[in-house]
Amino acid sequence: SGAFHCLKDGKGDVAFVKHTTVQENAPEEKDEYELLCLDGTRQPVDNYKACHWARVPAHAVVARDDNKVDDIWTFLSKAQEKFGVGTTSTFHLFGPPGKKDPSLKDLLFKDSAVQLKRTPAMMDSQLYLGFEYYSAIQSLQKDNLNSDRRGNKTRWCAVGKNEKSKCDLWSVVSNGEVECTVADSTKDCIVKIMKGEADAISVDGGFVYTAGVCGLVPVM
Repeated sequence: SGAFHCLKDGKGDVAFVKHTTVQENAPEEKDEYELLCLDGTRQPVDNYKACHWARVPAHAVVARDDNKVDDIWTFLSKAQEKFGVGTTSTFHLFGPPGKKDPSLKDLLFKDSAVQLKRTPAMMDSQLYLGFEYYSAIQSLQKDNLNSDRRGNKTRWCAVGKNEKSKCDLWSVVSNGEVECTVADSTKDCIVKIMKGEADAISVDGGFVYTAGVCGLVPVM
């Protein structure tokens, strides 16, 4: 990390780095650095879960969206059982972490990787990256994710044809302040909201929990 080396060489006082940067570049000097928290306090570098400025998606294994995905997962699952963290093999699929020649770092996988986990079936790149992160990337590419959103309209997600019909009537009597989108299930509506394709939906307590896990918040 160039930012960390700038800090280490005394050319700067603060650097934005990943939680693994110190361990990867100077593990023996770990106690010489601190995390600067959002509330102005400081924490040891190992306390990154409680003290951080942002969270970004982990590195991912990508492949074509076809029938070979299952085969790739089976292969990787077996590989990490044989060569992953905690195995006695002389070959390390991940790492090993620690100070080393820069040309030997992060080969095939990140040295800091611990385990590969399969993403859920409904997960696509937009859901994986998260709405804010994906929107930022789209903005850099001058492709506004919300280009279809007009004014201050609220896009309500309706489940099924009957809810869509009622929502359309609501839109008429509210002079178009409500815009209606439809999905096959409540879960699909939650996905639409996560992707920025809808703004709100009414759900029961069970789905409030699910929505919360997905980063959504109750309004009322």
